Amino acid sequence: MDTVMIAPSRNEEVEVLAKAKRRRFTLEYKRRILRKANRCRQPGELSALLRCEGLR
Repeated sequence: MDTVMIAPSRNEEVEVLAKAKRRRFTLEYKRRILRKANRCRQPGELSALLRCEGLR
């Protein structure tokens, strides 16, 4: 099969998304998360912690 690519017309708006910036975490933040992670004992606790922190 042949693929046909159609260029957008001049009236269409094309949205260009900015490239995401790499996140940077302070040493204190990393240590705090590691302390919390080390206290996780039950199944699912670590995953919940990571979701709450936006790390997963």
